[in-house]
Amino acid sequence: NALTSADKSTNSLIYDGLLTMASNSSLSSYVVTQATGTAGTGTPLNSNGAGGITEIDQVLKHMWDAYRLSPDTIWVSSQEQKNISAKILAGSTTQAQRFVFTADQTKIAGGTMVTSYRNPYSMNGAIEMPIKLHPNLLPGTILFTLNELPYPLSNVTSVFEKRCRQDYFQINWPVTTRTRYFGVYFDGVLQHYAPFTLAIITNIGNG
Repeated sequence: NALTSADKSTNSLIYDGLLTMASNSSLSSYVVTQATGTAGTGTPLNSNGAGGITEIDQVLKHMWDAYRLSPDTIWVSSQEQKNISAKILAGSTTQAQRFVFTADQTKIAGGTMVTSYRNPYSMNGAIEMPIKLHPNLLPGTILFTLNELPYPLSNVTSVFEKRCRQDYFQINWPVTTRTRYFGVYFDGVLQHYAPFTLAIITNIGNG
């Protein structure tokens, strides 16, 4: 059956999240869309040959050139976590990596994981940004966020925050059967005061 043409990706009764804000070009967020490549699969990330990822470096350079700032966190799905680790740890002619091993005669552990990425575009030297695995981020997308601006912005004390009219509360519904029903709710919205600090890479293929 053909897919519906209606857009089911948003809900007028639910506030926008960070990905929606980052995808909104009117908010000055930065979006890198990988080439289509094979239909429905996108194009994989590329190693820069020096222990980094070309597309991530492109985002970091743009953020510095345009706004003189550096994201402080990179959010990925399990697919991108695996592929970024494989590309960074792959051998290169520059020998950009250095490994330190601690010997223990009783323990051998396999597997590797890249947990952070260094941003060379910063006045304070290479900034280390943690790469965090997000449980709900779909494969094919990387999100860059910043928690604190490096320069003052009028009346902005935090980059983003939850504004609640009523924080989490519980309602115990009337007893009508032996089963007890209750609901936990909150009434609020996500506010982002500097959407230009957001960036995403999307349409990333697996590989």
